[in-house]
Amino acid sequence: MWSPHYGYQWALAEGCPVIRCLVPDISDASVARSGYFIPGAVPADLSALDGMLSDDASKRGEPLRLYNLSSETAAYIAAEAGDFYAVDSMRSLSDYIYSRESLATLHGRRYQPKRNHINRFVSMFDYSVEPLRAADAVECLSLAERWRAEHHTLHSAWVERQVLERAFAAYDELGLHGVALRVEGRLAAFSFGSYFGRGGHMFCVHAEKADISFEGVYAVVCNELAKSLDPECDIVDREEDMGIAGLRRSKSSWQPLDIVDKYTAVRLDGEQIGIRHLWESVFGDSRRDVDSFLVRYYSPERSVVRYHGDRVTAMAHIVPLTTQAGRTAYIYAVATDPAFRGRGLARSVVDECIARARRAGFDSVALIPAEESLKGFYAAAGFGDTAMPMTFSGDYDFGTGDPARDLAMCLKF
Repeated sequence: MWSPHYGYQWALAEGCPVIRCLVPDISDASVARSGYFIPGAVPADLSALDGMLSDDASKRGEPLRLYNLSSETAAYIAAEAGDFYAVDSMRSLSDYIYSRESLATLHGRRYQPKRNHINRFVSMFDYSVEPLRAADAVECLSLAERWRAEHHTLHSAWVERQVLERAFAAYDELGLHGVALRVEGRLAAFSFGSYFGRGGHMFCVHAEKADISFEGVYAVVCNELAKSLDPECDIVDREEDMGIAGLRRSKSSWQPLDIVDKYTAVRLDGEQIGIRHLWESVFGDSRRDVDSFLVRYYSPERSVVRYHGDRVTAMAHIVPLTTQAGRTAYIYAVATDPAFRGRGLARSVVDECIARARRAGFDSVALIPAEESLKGFYAAAGFGDTAMPMTFSGDYDFGTGDPARDLAMCLKF
């Protein structure tokens, strides 16, 4: 379904299915990073495939990235090869796992709000529920288009339309299962997914769309899909919330049994290992915090590093953001090895960040001084004490930890 967006290719290697893909860079969606995932991977699989996948990644000019690892496999990598890998999980990519029976019956006080939504819908609308069919594709795509127009989304909805078109084109072949909810004959909502696991004891919801002009419609379609599932199915996976606050609240309100993290591991080169050592020694951050940055945001094109021999002695990193000053190159984690301070290295990396940002066409450069005493240093580099408020979305905080203190100095081009 998602193959055009992620460029999926698959192969059997050492008896294991391996999927190669292209994942958009978090900081720049126009850049795709290649990586691999091995469904059901266990440590023995990784040991057998490490060299082969590393070679393939190297031919593509990329480090080895392993996606969708279980917590057990990620822990193995961290314990056995942690000096050479950065391991990270993003809360926005964690899957929400539910009891099929609970979603279907809504028993208990904690589901009272859902029952209220459903009862309200039932009292207001003349509706019917039918099995979703491939022949419903045109109506479902029309509903998805109305949803897009109402939510004013562009690229993501265009991608989702491709996904839905591919799903309906192979609906029966893929063994998909879903429900269509109609109000007075008009399609008001649909949802579908597929069974997986031994004996089909799990069901994964791949798509759910509804016309929110029908109050309570999402509660009804979720409940009806759960009721339509095979009684042998115990578990429903409603996938991730993508970091969208409203979606996170909604998924949490259905009382998940568990929220399952998926991990990414990236093989580090010598520079990244040096960056990690400098970061830990200067800032005192945990290995987990440093690895989160290296996995999600590190880019050799956006990092400025200084060396003494093989030793990383100074660094700074550019994170593309949109601020009130336009497209902004946010300079983050400026650090100098204590043994090499007083040699102008910090000013050197900051100046190069500014030059790179200017060449790349950014509107401005911004940073938050770690201490008040550093304002004079950055003022000498051209930054104005603008106290520009910075807002950081997502699961990584580039600020001070206190939003009220996230006030940046800014240099506009």
